[in-house]
Amino acid sequence: MTATLAMVVVELEAIDEARLVLEGMEPFWSRWAAWGGLGTLGPAPLAIARLRALLGDAEGAEEAFAESIARCRASESPFFLADSLLYLGPTRAAVGDSGAAVTAPVQEAVQVARERGYGTVLRRGEAALSTAS
Repeated sequence: MTATLAMVVVELEAIDEARLVLEGMEPFWSRWAAWGGLGTLGPAPLAIARLRALLGDAEGAEEAFAESIARCRASESPFFLADSLLYLGPTRAAVGDSGAAVTAPVQEAVQVARERGYGTVLRRGEAALSTAS
């Protein structure tokens, strides 16, 4: 449930709530977030990365994205890999990074999304790339 709250808080850019949700998420760093028995929401570090980014902790976000991406590669989880890569690029851009540091992860997300038919990730990735150029 906390990971669901994390996604909502990030999408709404609710800073005060993000602090509380992050406190609830960090103890679950080593786990995969799930929504009851209905399905997984990805590695907990993905939600943690997005919360840290919202709170302006670029270094902490980068660390959590790296963990999420590594975990997705190791477990062959292409959807969550694409999702992690998709959000990494704009997070880097928000702190002033540019060029390949921003576009390379999003390009990889778009490639995975195109190959696997992940329409939402594909649309968001293409939109991110069009604004990054």
